[in-house]
Amino acid sequence: GKKEDALIAETFVRYLEGQGKDGSWPLLFPMVKSVVRAFDAIESYTEKNLGNKVNAFVLTGASKRGWTTWLAAAVDPRIKGFAPMVIDLLSMKEQMDHQMVSFGAFSLMIKDYTDRKLLPIPEGDLAQKLWKMVDPISYRDRYKQPKLIVNGSNDPYWTVDALNLYWDDIPGPKWVEIVANAGHNLSPQTKEGKKGDPAIAFDAIAAFTKRIAAGKSLPTVNWTQRFADGAGFVEVIASEDVKVARVWQACSESRDFRKSRWEMTLLKGGPREFGRKVEPCEGMNTAYYVEVEFADKDGSPFRLATQIRVIDSKGSEVRPGSVASK
Repeated sequence: GKKEDALIAETFVRYLEGQGKDGSWPLLFPMVKSVVRAFDAIESYTEKNLGNKVNAFVLTGASKRGWTTWLAAAVDPRIKGFAPMVIDLLSMKEQMDHQMVSFGAFSLMIKDYTDRKLLPIPEGDLAQKLWKMVDPISYRDRYKQPKLIVNGSNDPYWTVDALNLYWDDIPGPKWVEIVANAGHNLSPQTKEGKKGDPAIAFDAIAAFTKRIAAGKSLPTVNWTQRFADGAGFVEVIASEDVKVARVWQACSESRDFRKSRWEMTLLKGGPREFGRKVEPCEGMNTAYYVEVEFADKDGSPFRLATQIRVIDSKGSEVRPGSVASK
């Protein structure tokens, strides 16, 4: 009767107990195989029935399906682009260490793994091998195709700045979209707690897919930041005209921003260059990122973001792995 993370955890435990020594037990690998076989079926059907074999794909999926998306993209060259959603777990050991610093404990959302004593990552060669096999960062050199990472700013599974633990290790081309005030379902919540439409995430993936199909790239969003006089300064340069540029900012007394409310301020400038001073929350930690909105040639809107940065009450950046400002 197990499903989702509980089922994955069960297969991890069985692998560590010595079952499936060929590595076939961890459920993520059969999930990857199912993706590959689905592509095979599409190729065969389209060639036989349409006379035009489809052999290039853009793959996306959320949560465990996002995990599978990363792993499948490492092994199947037919994947010409991929968009993993709400699976901010690459560099797993560092992610778990960062959760302990930020939350003081592992997220309750990964309880299926802590209950089975899979986290903290056990000592021993087999356990280390398992986590290396399922950590997409192990295959980072294979991720040459375009990729769009889609996250929610308030996803209870992950720390607010989890992306910073692996972003620089992932080769380009790469983009990110972060849906403000959204959790694991990517639906932004209003101040009253009402669930919004996850269209922001889907619009970004639609634009990403259309560009790949047309042999084109999403616009680049380059940003620089500096810290001085107790504040942060951000500057953004985009390769296409921007409709709207925003800074999203949240406050927290700790490094835990899961329940924080993100507020938006417009950036000044345009049409491709923007900048603004980011004042830290008084006596609190501040998390912020920039989001820019574009329009495709057909007028369809889509948004892209920068990484999230965290600064303490004194305006100094707090990076993952540091112990300051818990």
